[in-house]
Amino acid sequence: MIRILTKADEKSVLEYLYNEPQINIFIIGDIENFGFDVDFQDIYGEFENNQYTSVLLRYRSNVIYYCHNEYFNTEWLPIIKDINTIANSLITFISIALFYFYIHIQPMNI
Repeated sequence: MIRILTKADEKSVLEYLYNEPQINIFIIGDIENFGFDVDFQDIYGEFENNQYTSVLLRYRSNVIYYCHNEYFNTEWLPIIKDINTIANSLITFISIALFYFYIHIQPMNI
């Protein structure tokens, strides 16, 4: 299930994001600096069994997606499409594709 997060979710989403703070520095910073009640930012969460599986930040017309494992739910695509311009959607798609391509590269045994 994907839903928009509110102030009530702040503690739990930050706990999830702080598992990898170096990767999530922008999402964490935007939540801590701007919160959940501004018109230029939304935070979405995806849940399975009441646990976070991924988070998406909309900051103006940009998005940052985070997932702690090798997983991307295509149910995010309509949300991303509604947020982004065509150019940003293409950049988002390429970023996601490169991220998963990079994960699956295996080191060579020499």
